[in-house]
Amino acid sequence: MPARSPGWSRATLAARALAGTYGRALHAHDVGPEVRAAMVAQVLDDVSTRRSVWTTWNLGAAAVRASKLLRMASPAERRALLNEVTTNAATACVHLDDNRDPMTRRVGESLFTSTELLGAEKVLIDAAETTDAPQRPAEMLGAIQLRTEQHLGALAHDQRAAAEAVVTSGRLLDVLVGPAGSGKTTTLAALTSFWRHGIGSVVGLAPSATAARTLAEVARGAV
Repeated sequence: MPARSPGWSRATLAARALAGTYGRALHAHDVGPEVRAAMVAQVLDDVSTRRSVWTTWNLGAAAVRASKLLRMASPAERRALLNEVTTNAATACVHLDDNRDPMTRRVGESLFTSTELLGAEKVLIDAAETTDAPQRPAEMLGAIQLRTEQHLGALAHDQRAAAEAVVTSGRLLDVLVGPAGSGKTTTLAALTSFWRHGIGSVVGLAPSATAARTLAEVARGAV
């Protein structure tokens, strides 16, 4: 039976256990369902924040991080708890078909994602397949050659091709992908300048403060 202290609610026990302030070293069976559920939730939040697809080993590593404040009686007790938390977390995930080369997979490794991420992926795919967004036909770029050269003329050939592909696509969502140093920011600045002067307004969104500052600099340079 899980250890209980007189006068403590289950929620208090869970909070003390996860904060590392529980009085004695714990055995796996001492960690009650509330604490285990909180650990599973923390594991799922951890892996889904770090990546869109994760493996059994990613779940295990997240379980280790979630349990690090628990003072366990022995390594064996910690392993027993981690195995159960990892298994419960995997059960709550969406199991994906693994088409990778078996030679590159570790034994016992499976691939997972979540229903929330699959839903977000569908929104992006639908947006990429919607073709009624503002755009300029390719033939118009030739008709307004002076304006096109003014905003896109300084780009390298591949950068200009990427910018023109966005301008002429008509899709609700386009994605520019390139390695570090390939000129994504430069391309974005030129594209922003052309868009503002020929199509409409531009609003920048970023996942971090650093990226937001970069976007702000791009926007100021694309006036």
